[in-house]
Amino acid sequence: MRSAQAPSLPPLRPRRGDARGGTFSWPVSKQTSKLLLVQTAANGFDALLPRVGAGEPRCSGSGEVSPPVERDSNLHHEGMSIVWSNHSPNLKGHYVNRLDTTKAAIVVIDIQNDFCHSRGYQGLRGRDVGRVQSVVGRIEEFTREARELGVPVVFMQNLHDPESDTHEWRARHLEPRASQSCLPGTWGAEFFTLVPQPQDHVLPKARYSAFTNTGLEALLRSLNRTSLFFCGTATSICVETSLRDATCLDFLVTLVEDCCGDYSDIAHNNTVRSVASGFGAVTPSKHVMEGLRISAGHG
Repeated sequence: MRSAQAPSLPPLRPRRGDARGGTFSWPVSKQTSKLLLVQTAANGFDALLPRVGAGEPRCSGSGEVSPPVERDSNLHHEGMSIVWSNHSPNLKGHYVNRLDTTKAAIVVIDIQNDFCHSRGYQGLRGRDVGRVQSVVGRIEEFTREARELGVPVVFMQNLHDPESDTHEWRARHLEPRASQSCLPGTWGAEFFTLVPQPQDHVLPKARYSAFTNTGLEALLRSLNRTSLFFCGTATSICVETSLRDATCLDFLVTLVEDCCGDYSDIAHNNTVRSVASGFGAVTPSKHVMEGLRISAGHG
């Protein structure tokens, strides 16, 4: 898959520091106002890259092309800056590269029948599962290319066991529910379309966060992985909760926006705003992969 070229940008305008390091900004224009902050391995500093545009059709794992997904065009801050961190005194000379293939890992959240299939739990409740299905094909391609670059892929599998779920957890919904999603051993708990490969890691989870009693943190530490790229569903619940927890555990986090799905655009876009404003980077998969290839020497 060949990535689109990043748009040419106006010259950097220094805000402080000198030629050896400091903070720089691009003049905000109509061209740059819709670009996102994401770190590139090529230049050794953060760069602005375009996010996935509104109106792009998406292909589901079954090969069906879903209607274009509307995106909020006013998600991000008007002022954007970058930190040239190779020699930044604030970082004491340590350059942190979120696109280093020796530090990166992909975390795929809850792509399961009960959350994605029209006959699954959410589909039978009337949720618009087509929005979730539309990102599955892209997740499949993204994880395949990550494996080829030696980046580990972790699949989180949501499992709710009535025998072990606490009363408080079951009572979290204000309205009573007659059934439960992702029961162990059921079709609903199985992965939707995606098939984890032998080298992948599959971890069960019983709460929204991928880090609650799952062993995920220990696994990532053992693999020496510090930069996490989040995909999956639902963007606003399990993906966002997992990403927030990862930030608080001192991982670098990136929301791979076009590999995350939710049952409404409002919910999805709210998470994009939240992550971009205080937790990590938000960028489309093609630019993540472009940076990973450069890091691996394949750019």
